[in-house]
Amino acid sequence: MRDCRKALSSLIFGETTVIASRSRGLRPTTLVYYKRFFLSALSGAVVVGQVVLTPATLLADESKAREKELIKFSMQGDIGQVRTLADAGVNLNAATEKGLTSLMLASLQGHVEVVKLLLASKKVDVNAKDITGTTSLMAAAKRGHIEIVRLLLEADAKLDNQSEQGMTALAMAAMDGHMDVVNLLVSRGANLNLKAANGLTAMGMASLKGHATVIDLLKSKGAQ
Repeated sequence: MRDCRKALSSLIFGETTVIASRSRGLRPTTLVYYKRFFLSALSGAVVVGQVVLTPATLLADESKAREKELIKFSMQGDIGQVRTLADAGVNLNAATEKGLTSLMLASLQGHVEVVKLLLASKKVDVNAKDITGTTSLMAAAKRGHIEIVRLLLEADAKLDNQSEQGMTALAMAAMDGHMDVVNLLVSRGANLNLKAANGLTAMGMASLKGHATVIDLLKSKGAQ
C-alpha cells in the first residue's frame, strides 16, 4: 500500500522518476506516461488493486511528510528549511509519536534562531506537552539554554507547569545546576516549593545533586 501511495503521490506532485512497486503486483511504470490519467482522477478515487486512494488521502500523506521534515529540521537547527516549511503553511504544532513538537526539539537542542522563528509565527503552542508532560520551557531549562528560556517566558510559557513526574522547569534547572536559569525563573516568580512525585522541591533536587550555589540561592529566596 505504501508503494502504491508513493507512486501516485509522485505523479500528482510532479516527480518524473520510475518507481518499481512491489505492492499488489504493480509493474515498473514510467510516471510521465501515466501522469495525465492520474491528474484527471483527482476529482474522484483511484483504485490500484484493492487499494482505494483518494486525492484527500494523497494530500494527507504529503502533509504528514512535510510535518516530519519540519520536526527534523527544527531539531537539527536548519533555519532555512524551517522557514521554507513554515512559509508553506506546514502545521507548526505537529508532533512525533512521543508528542515532541518542533518547538520542543529546537528548545532542547538550543537552536535559538529556530525558536525565534517558530515563536514569531504566533501559531505555536508554547505550552504543549509531550507524553511525559514535558514542555519546551522544561526542555530548555534542563539543558541550561537561558536565552531560549527567556524567549519562551516572553511568549507566555507557564512557569509552574508540571510533568507527569511533577517536575517543573525550575526543578529541572536546579537538579542540573544551571544557576543562571534558576535565577531567571525565580526572578519571574516561579513557585519555589512545588513538589515532584518523589516529594522533593527544586531545592531538594539541587541538594540531591550537590549543587551548593543553587541551594544557597533558593534558600535566600525562601525555598524549603
